[in-house]
Amino acid sequence: MSRPDPGRRALPAVSSPRIVATDLDGTLLTSGRTVSPRTRDALRLAGAAGAVIVFVTARPPRGVREIAEQAGVTGTAICSNGAIVYDLDADEITESLPLDPGAARRAALALAEALPGVTKAAALDRVCRAHGVPASEVVAFGDMPNDLAVLTYAGLGYAMANAHASVPRRTLSNDEHGVAAVLERLYG
Repeated sequence: MSRPDPGRRALPAVSSPRIVATDLDGTLLTSGRTVSPRTRDALRLAGAAGAVIVFVTARPPRGVREIAEQAGVTGTAICSNGAIVYDLDADEITESLPLDPGAARRAALALAEALPGVTKAAALDRVCRAHGVPASEVVAFGDMPNDLAVLTYAGLGYAMANAHASVPRRTLSNDEHGVAAVLERLYG
């Protein structure tokens, strides 16, 4: 008996999402930390349909540049869990909300309260507003608890099959091309 393909689940009747927001590690990348040809093709398919591809990652900008080239993605990346918005084309940080390391150490327990706006979702919301795109027209992908806010923010949020147990809606794993499976259905 074959197992059902969560990437083939019926989607709500919406137009194709205008922004594709995806985490990298454990989501878009295979376990070998590469972008598969299928996933690269699916990203191109979404881009050709007019979708803006936005990486939303805990990685710093220097850890995103090579992946963007490998994936054929240009435009915007949200890095450092939302503390940095990075322009891939210009190779420059366009927004930065850094924390003083000393203050972060002293305020580790109160950090979430003191800074609720430094999240991937908050930064993605600012990027979406800059593009004039409502959250309902965003599809997002992730695999860890730090992606939950982005998955909840997006009109369509998908966790990978290999995702942390606290992340709800699922697609296939990163090694099974989960991002590609959903994008092919949405834009194919």
